[in-house]
Amino acid sequence: MSHDESISGAQRAAAFLLSLDKEEAANVLKHLDESVIVEVVEAMGQLDPEMTRHESILDLQREFIRSLARPK
Repeated sequence: MSHDESISGAQRAAAFLLSLDKEEAANVLKHLDESVIVEVVEAMGQLDPEMTRHESILDLQREFIRSLARPK
């Protein structure tokens, strides 16, 4: 999976959270605003199964790391 503008931030977050174990995901969720949690949970229910594949998750992680490295 490459960077795709049609994939929302909520879908990216949903795929990432689904790749974590329950405790890790809960730890991330407790730092999010309630409205964001609702959006991410809704995205989980509509997520393309392709996005939960190992390679897709690695692509999401790489993309996130690249975004952190970009100058602001």
